[in-house]
Parts: sequence; structure tokens; C-alpha cells
Amino acid sequence: MDDACLEKLATLLIGVSVAGAAAAGTGVLAGLTEVGTGAAGLWLRLTGQRRRDADAVLGKLTQTIGQDWQAWGQTASFADDRLRASVVASFETVIPRCTIPAASVVSARLNADAVADLVLAQAEVALPQVYADRNPRNVEAHHARMFLRDVTRRAYAALLAEPGYIDTIAPDLWRGVLDGIGRIEDTTGRIEATTQETAEQLRHLTEMVAHLTRATAARASGITDDALIGLARRIAADVADPATAFRELENAVEVAIRVQAEGRQGSNLGDFVDEVLRRVAALAAQNQYDTAAQEIDAALAQEQAESTARRIRLLDAGIAQDILRRDPDSAARRLLLKADLEAGGVANVAACRSLQYEWYERGRDKGLNFDLAIAIELSTNTLPRANGSDDRGAILNDLGNALQTLGEREAGTARLEEAVAAYRAALTELRQDRVPLEWAMTQMNLGTALWTLGEREAGTARLEQALEAYRAALTEYRQDRVPLDWAMTQNNLGNALQTLGGREAGTERLEEAVAAYRAALTERTQDRVPLNWAMTQNNLGTALQTLGGREAGTERLEQAVAAYRAALTEWTQDRVPLDWAMTQNNLGNALRTLGQRETGTARLEQAVAAYRAALTERRQDRVPLNWAMTLGNEGVALLILADRTGDLGRARQALEQLTLAEATLRSGGHIPWAETFASQIPAARELVDRLSAGPP
Repeated sequence: MDDACLEKLATLLIGVSVAGAAAAGTGVLAGLTEVGTGAAGLWLRLTGQRRRDADAVLGKLTQTIGQDWQAWGQTASFADDRLRASVVASFETVIPRCTIPAASVVSARLNADAVADLVLAQAEVALPQVYADRNPRNVEAHHARMFLRDVTRRAYAALLAEPGYIDTIAPDLWRGVLDGIGRIEDTTGRIEATTQETAEQLRHLTEMVAHLTRATAARASGITDDALIGLARRIAADVADPATAFRELENAVEVAIRVQAEGRQGSNLGDFVDEVLRRVAALAAQNQYDTAAQEIDAALAQEQAESTARRIRLLDAGIAQDILRRDPDSAARRLLLKADLEAGGVANVAACRSLQYEWYERGRDKGLNFDLAIAIELSTNTLPRANGSDDRGAILNDLGNALQTLGEREAGTARLEEAVAAYRAALTELRQDRVPLEWAMTQMNLGTALWTLGEREAGTARLEQALEAYRAALTEYRQDRVPLDWAMTQNNLGNALQTLGGREAGTERLEEAVAAYRAALTERTQDRVPLNWAMTQNNLGTALQTLGGREAGTERLEQAVAAYRAALTEWTQDRVPLDWAMTQNNLGNALRTLGQRETGTARLEQAVAAYRAALTERRQDRVPLNWAMTLGNEGVALLILADRTGDLGRARQALEQLTLAEATLRSGGHIPWAETFASQIPAARELVDRLSAGPP
């Protein structure tokens, strides 16, 4: 360690001790302690034997500090050479910058721990990037702080223990200070009284230690006399009655002996705990009780952090196994427990809902049904954490969203029915007069679940209910207030109108649907919300296609193809694979209808290509009903092609696909579409029979 740095620390501590000795029993005169802590300036005021004695103390103290830092390494909590070098470099940088304010010296007086704290506080200001960080997990800062405090405390204790220093040299130094500012006559008597009082206090503490019943056992355990006197000093400062103070000291010594025994014996709780106990015992034996307590605090913080990290890692492993064994409830419970650990308590509803949305969004956009199942369980398990009706309503709405999205992909209608129930339960919590926008959002979601159910049923009751829900939402979702939410509801209203229009002979509902979609596109622009713009373009294409199917011309059908192709510029396969597949299916429908009206086969071949593209994402194991729908649509296109080209292979393929699609949709409860494909099967059979028989 740099000798100049050691000497700087030594002179700093001597200055503090001189000021502390003077202040210990007197009122400190303004300006004196600043001079006293000026360190090197003290020597300039001494001559003759006084100067030689002070130089000797300084030299010895500098040597002691240099030796002591090596000893500190044996009890410190690191042995890494790089870290040790960094700590020493920081020490050498900061010590020349440290000065102790006068008021602080008065409060610290001759207490080594207090002085060490003063120096550390100055270091925090002088070199904050190293010393101001008190987080025990910052290893470098933690050890830099410990090193500075421990070396300073030991050095100051060694200075005070120097024979005759407080009684002789310190008063001489203080007189030198006073000589320099012309106040020696008024304060000499007080200095002598103070030093006598300090010496008397030390003798009293030494006598207390000498009378200890367990003094010999304490020393045998490794506790130094300095540590025993330090205990006595702390107790004497806190307890006025001598008899009570002595009893407190006896008890404290028993505790100190036990600390030493625990440090030697270990704990059977692992190397980490044993090493902490060893370090604490070593520090306590040297009167470093505050540093020992800091070691415990740092160890507890490290243990808590590591324990939390270990639990989180195990929970992650458990979640992975739950995914592999397909147990969404267990996965959700582990995810919430992980959230609690990361929150340092019980995760609040907002955090739990955010977690649920992560799984819901991934399941929705990536076609991962198990992620949606986890999202459902997360909402179910978050519900008991709700604080009030608004929380409950929001969680129930989240639950409905996950149920609805998963229900759209499953064969049955159970999930969709559960979604409707969840939304209706949410609406009992979310009142229109209190949270109008949340109420409107839930009305809109309810409408979508009812529309999805209505698509699968032959009747129109659910579809009419969906219209009611959407129109209720629009009473709060106004264009001037929440334009994008208004546009979303207009889009969904168009969906319900389109489905109803498809089941009616007239075109009024279909025209209303087209108007609703075009209204939505005034706010849902491509540059503003590209994915939502693509959604509405797709839906507009479907309405135009249905209208075009009822008209003699092809203008509406061409508009439908253009709308689908526009949607596919944003709904790409890698971005939203299932939405991309839906639009490919719809594009195939429009091309097939155009192809039916033309004499060639080009549009029909394009339709088949679009259906086959859709089937790369609409797989039977993933979205069985959507798979069956696209499979059946391709079957219809193949049937038309086979009839025009006389291709028996395609005719047989068409019959096979139509039969499989009809059975899957019927078993899944999608009766309207099942009936659509069932109506094509007789024609497919007749074509297969005719082509099999050969030319007439």
C-alpha cells in the first residue's frame, strides 16, 4: 500500500484524536476542531521533544496501519487478488480526499467505531462511485467499504492504545493548536482535566473487565482485551448504574464466547453459513462488532437473494414440466408463485393480469392452444386476489377473452359458452355509470363470443344478441371519444351483420356490414394500426364476396380479392400465422366463385393454391374446425376442376375431402357449414361414378 496514503490516514486520525480528547469533556471553541483535524498542520506547532514524540507516534501508527491491512485480509470475506487490488486502489484514492467536520469529531470523541464511520461517510462523498453503494450484492463496493472502515477503526484503536499518548502527546498537540490561535490561557486547564477524565474512564473499563467471572474463558476463546473493553465501553455508555452495567457485561461476554465457539464449530448448515460464522467470530474477537453485524446483514441479503433465485429457477423447471405433461393449472399456479417471489411478497392484480396477457397474446397470435389454457387458469387463480368489483370485472373479462379465443379453435362450444358466462359475470361487476369504457369493452367482447356461437348454429338468436351487445358498446365507444375502440366495434358489428346477411335472402344486412367495415377503416388505417387494418380488410372482403355471389357481375368479387390481398400485406405467415391462413382461405373462396363464372381453370387453380397455403397453418391437431372448413372449401374447388377437366383423381379427392370436412364440422357443432359441404357430396359421388365408368 502507498506509504503517503498510510501517513495521510495516520495524520488524519491523530488530528481527530486530539480534537476528540479536547472535546470529550469541554465545550469546543469555534474553529479549534477544524485546526485539530488539519492533520499535518499539528506538527508545525510542536518543537523539541514534543515534536520528536509526535513523530515517533506518527511513524509507528503508519507502520501499524500497513501491517494491519495484511492482517485484515485473513478475516475479510474475500481472497481474490484482483478484488483485493481494486479495494486497495480505491482506499489510496479516497484517503487524501477525506476531512472530518468539526461537529462530527465532537460527537465521535474517542470512539474508534464512530471515527471509522465518520471516515467512511466522508469517503461516500469523496468517491461515491465506489463507497456510496451500500448494496451488499455489489461485491467490490461492499468490500471497499468494509476495508476502509476496518483499517480506520483498527488504526484509531491502536493510536488510543499507545502508552502515554492520550495523557501526554495529545494534550501537547492540542496546546500547539491553541497556541496557533491565541487561546492557550483559557483552555489549558480544561485540556488537562479532559485527558485525566479519559484516562480515568479507561482505567474504570479495564477494572470492569478484570473482575469478569469469565474473563479467562473469553481470552481463551480468542477474544482480545480490546474487544472486552469495547463491550464494557458500549454498556457503560448505555447503563448508568454500575451494578447493572456489570451484569450486562457478564451476559455480553457469555454471548461473545458463544459467538467464538460457533465460529470454530460450524453449523451443519453448509459451507456458506460456516464461513460467515467464522468471519463474524474473527471480527467480534477484535472489537469489530459493527462490522460483524454488517457481515451478518450482507450474508442474510445474499442468502435471501440466492434462495429466491434458486426457487425461481426450480419454478421455471416445474413450469417446463407442466408444459410437457400438459397441466395448465399447475403451470399457472407456479407462474403466480414465481410472480410473488419476484415481487417480494404477493404480486398485485395488475402484475398478475400482465402475466396472463403475455400467455394469452402468445397463444392467440402464435396459435398455441396450451398457452391459452394457461391464460385461462391464470385468470381463474388471479380472481381471489381481486380488490373490489372493478378488479373482479377486469379479471373476468380477461378470462372470457382466453376462453373465447380457445373456443373458436375447438370442435365443441363449451369454451364459448363459458366465455359468454364470464363476460356476463364481468358486466355485473363493471357498471356503466362507474367505468363506462370498461363496461363497453366487455359488451363488445360478449358480442364477439355470441357471434362466434351464432356462426355455428342454424338459427339467428345468438347473432341478434351479438348485435345488441355491439350496439350497447357503441353508446360509450364513440368515434370522438375513443376512435380506435369505436372502429373495432364497428368492425365486429360488421361481422355479425355479415353472418346474418349470409342467411337471409336479401342484401340489406350485407350492405350494412360493408358500411360498418368502411366506417372502421376511417380510423383503422394501415400506417396507424396495420394488423387491425388488415383484419378489417379481410372482413370487408368477405362481405363483398358474399354480395358478389348474389350478383350477376364480378365487380364485387374483384373488390373482395383486392381486399384479401391487401390484408395479406400485413397479415403475414410469420407474424400472425392463423390470421394469414384465414385470409388465404377467404381469398380461395373469392377466386373459386370467380372461377365458377369463367370458362377457364386459372382462377380455380389459384383458389386451390390459396386453400393449400392456408392448410399449412390450419392443421387438424391445431384448429380442427378451421382445418375442416378449408379442407371442404378446397374439395368444392377440386370438384369444379374435376368436372371441367374430367380428372377422376381430383374427383375422388374432392369426394374424400368433402366427406371428411362434413363429418368433422358436424361432430364439432358447426352445423351450417356441415350442411354446406353435405349438399356437395351427392354431386361429387355422381362425378366419381361417371368418370369411373368412362366415356358413354
